[in-house]
Amino acid sequence: MRPLHASGLLVLVLLVAAPARAAPEASLTAAQAAAWDAAEAEMEALRRGDDEAALRCADGFLALHIELPREHPRAVVSLHNAARCQAAAGLWDDAARLYLRVVTRWPDSELAPRALAELALGHEAVGRYAEAADFAEQYAARDPGTALALDLLRSAYRMRVGLGQRDRALAVLDRLESRFLRDDPHQAAQIFWARGDLMRDDLERLEHAMAYLKRHGRHGPRDLRIVASAQIGALQWRAACDKGVHEDLCVTIMRRHRGSLMQGRPIDHDRQRPRPKPPRPRPASHPRPRR
Repeated sequence: MRPLHASGLLVLVLLVAAPARAAPEASLTAAQAAAWDAAEAEMEALRRGDDEAALRCADGFLALHIELPREHPRAVVSLHNAARCQAAAGLWDDAARLYLRVVTRWPDSELAPRALAELALGHEAVGRYAEAADFAEQYAARDPGTALALDLLRSAYRMRVGLGQRDRALAVLDRLESRFLRDDPHQAAQIFWARGDLMRDDLERLEHAMAYLKRHGRHGPRDLRIVASAQIGALQWRAACDKGVHEDLCVTIMRRHRGSLMQGRPIDHDRQRPRPKPPRPRPASHPRPRR
């Protein structure tokens, strides 16, 4: 498999987040404990900027995961660490499979939400936006109150819009609005108003503006209330004009043939214009004789 170059998001996931730690009561053999320390040392070297340590880190944790039974407390930790090291090495497809295994086999683990977030960031980094949006929404459902959940939902909205998935983009806005409705009414109002970008015709835009005033008119920003009211007036004016609106004027524009201009007389542009007559010479004036 051709490795993908580690992007900024993948490196950020690995370097910023602290490595997953195993429970202190998890027992290991002496050889396993030594292998665990060696793999953690490679991860620490990777965090310090040694890119070559990524594959050694992934191989070490993956070998430990294979040895440990599924019920062992360090089994999920070793698998998660191996996925993060593979992502940093640019092997995103392999890392994604390990992250997904963490989510499906240990759904109640505290590492499952982290794996969902890393799946969302990683898929977005390699341009798989549909999958990235799916995992972002799953993470937000698991940990809705975190700042990362809000950031991932905003990213999911942009990706849904870019993919042309209008209904799913509106569903993401609904989740964002409900998150801010109690604590930040202004933010909730702005999120609801953003739905107007997804309206398809004047009727939907009119219904959206009227719904905004009903839902957020009292507690939302004053400037949005003014904009919504002006938009309602403009849309109703446009709907009331059966002649058609031109430059916001309810007028009818009709084109006439050239033969109907100037009282029905056609204009012959090829006809030569009459030459102007030369000025008539003035008679010579003679001085009057003196008496």
